[in-house]
Amino acid sequence: MVVKIPVQQRKLFIAMSIFTVVLLPVLVSLGFWQLDRAKWREGQWSAFEAAQIQPPLTWTPFDEFPSHQRVTAEGQFLSEQQYFLQNRTYGGVPGVEVIELFETNHAVLAVNRGFVEWRLADELPAVRPATSHTIVGSIAPPDTNPVLSEINQLPRIQTRHFEQIEQRIGRPIVAEIRLAPEHSDALMASWMINAMTPEKHLGYATQWFAMAFALLILYGILILKITTKKGEVHAHSC
Repeated sequence: MVVKIPVQQRKLFIAMSIFTVVLLPVLVSLGFWQLDRAKWREGQWSAFEAAQIQPPLTWTPFDEFPSHQRVTAEGQFLSEQQYFLQNRTYGGVPGVEVIELFETNHAVLAVNRGFVEWRLADELPAVRPATSHTIVGSIAPPDTNPVLSEINQLPRIQTRHFEQIEQRIGRPIVAEIRLAPEHSDALMASWMINAMTPEKHLGYATQWFAMAFALLILYGILILKITTKKGEVHAHSC
């Protein structure tokens, strides 16, 4: 005798099967993708840490330097060229990062001196201008924030895209250097790589794999229930 599965259970089984077939590969793929990202981040952090202990290289506009590479340059800070990068925090305190322009024999650099606390929207912080003729710092990574359409109210700026400042001075800014915390002109600074740690990626991978495992468990429970009920119906019919 053929035992039919109730229509409602059959629909539930079909829906759950489709759901599992579609979602399970996605969850597993996301888990492995996070594992790959963790490996990539580990290499990124290792490169960052290695760059911080290397002696600085002499900066020239004719060479390409990777992000976080320690460099040194000689020249002078341009007077009255102090800018304030807004919406920054340091230790949970709101403020700005102070950026000044540094001129070498070949180019103009944007030098990020670090953080100062700033809470008054209508007043700019009073910051002593930098005076050193030698800077030591690291190459800042590109700003991944989108270029804002509104015009900056200089000297306030919203991102590290310097097009408006370049128009103001009539010269290109070829690089941004984050001043080393131990430099005499540095403000509060603890430059770290702006990226997720490998541990976070591993945590996300664990979550995706756990969700995939939970989905399999639910699907297995559903099959077990349907099989059990089918067996009970078959026993009663005999």
